[in-house]
Amino acid sequence: MYERLRALYQRAFDALDAQGLRREAAYVLAELLGKVIEAVDYLERHGEYALAAELAESKKLDPGLVVTLWIRAGDEERAVALAVVREAFAVAVEQLERRGEHEVADGLRLRWAWREQRAGRTVAAVDVAWTVEAA
Repeated sequence: MYERLRALYQRAFDALDAQGLRREAAYVLAELLGKVIEAVDYLERHGEYALAAELAESKKLDPGLVVTLWIRAGDEERAVALAVVREAFAVAVEQLERRGEHEVADGLRLRWAWREQRAGRTVAAVDVAWTVEAA
């Protein structure tokens, strides 16, 4: 019975995807099929960064992924706030660099270094920023 239901949900996903109904298709993947990471990847592949970030954040996925998605969605303030709260600067910078998004990674590094400097951790700030040429 479960396999039959799963197959029906998969067909529903395929149909929604074919119609371009990304939000609905992602819902089927995440909530009905239990494939949250696949749903986030799906949304990201289709440029739905804010929706992917919301889903990843609500499901408490990897903080680096969530920060990266918010940056890609254009909400740098939210990304930085989450990086602070979840201590995810290093992971997010690493993920951005792995994706080849070096300028974005450098920008996040500088925000991170600035926060370290403001907190009185000068050595940590230098440690974070030393690879950024503009710093």
